[in-house]
Amino acid sequence: MPPPIYPAILTKANWDTNKGSIAKAPNELGIGPAISTAETSFNKIDWNIPGNPSPRQLRDTPHPILCGLCLAMQVQQPRARAAYEALVTLANVAAGVVSRYERAVTFPKPIIEHVRKIQQAATQLSIPVRDGLDPQLKLLRKARGLAALQSFTVGRLLDNIQLSQHFLQWSRTQLCDLEFEFLMDTHLTTRGQFPTGPRANQMYDKYVHNNKANVSDAAYLNLKRFRDANQLADPPVAVREDVRAAWARAYNEASSMLKQRMSPWRASLRLDTDDSTLLCDVLQA
Repeated sequence: MPPPIYPAILTKANWDTNKGSIAKAPNELGIGPAISTAETSFNKIDWNIPGNPSPRQLRDTPHPILCGLCLAMQVQQPRARAAYEALVTLANVAAGVVSRYERAVTFPKPIIEHVRKIQQAATQLSIPVRDGLDPQLKLLRKARGLAALQSFTVGRLLDNIQLSQHFLQWSRTQLCDLEFEFLMDTHLTTRGQFPTGPRANQMYDKYVHNNKANVSDAAYLNLKRFRDANQLADPPVAVREDVRAAWARAYNEASSMLKQRMSPWRASLRLDTDDSTLLCDVLQA
């Protein structure tokens, strides 16, 4: 989206040429100062900090550079807000002059019509000034999120609900969703916990029996031993640590096997869509 163009009718030079007898009114009825403020505020905005790179170019931009570009763009946001407010003020001032004098003989009609055009131009420009930086900043932030994702492990992915849900949806298209669901359900082993009660047997039947989730043979046999001994759901104190270690081994091995899926998943993430996955807090920290 190209940056907005500041129209000549809103410049001080143009106003000085066309203000006519309003120049003799106190403070030029507020129009002159409002135009000066709007023009000055607009000119402080740098609309092309990133050089308008394409999504393809941004995919190859290193994370530190993207962080710098995002910061530079964020600096422009308060300037854009100030320019927006100045344009709204100018439009209101011009509207007030038109309302007070359009039916009077105080000023010639061509001057009042010029003020009306100032109001219209300021109103029209205010919206792209208010919103014009948002698409660029959003694109830069998504690219920054994608770059941050390059260093993510499967464990960090599982720690974030938004990312793990997106990966789960993608994994269904790759026929590896059962493997990922197994990791989601056993991720608690990374915190020293493990499934117990009926859920432990249900998870064994869903993921481990016949190696449905691609659990390694060794990890499968280890868990099978506890299941066959009826110790998986309610392990005796003497074997609780062994049961936890068996689940943790299965998790770690499954995580290692699924790691190879991270790269194609990252490659599937788009910068030019409405998907907000890459804007989640953990990627924008």
